Amino acid sequence: MCIRDSQYTVAGGSLSIIPGASTMAFCPDSQDQVFVQQLSAAATHFFQGDELFISQLGGGGTVSYTHLD
Repeated sequence: MCIRDSQYTVAGGSLSIIPGASTMAFCPDSQDQVFVQQLSAAATHFFQGDELFISQLGGGGTVSYTHLD
């Protein structure tokens, strides 16, 4: 699933993500369930440049998201 035009807000230490429109038409190898799992297991987040990094609970690694034009 491709998610486009998502938005996020940061207030204090809290990160809120609002998914935009999604489609399966252009993304045959859907990763939607992985995406939701990773967000659900978030422990911390930080920004580096225009990339968002979300660190997972229990040493599950860090996921990075980049803004696409």
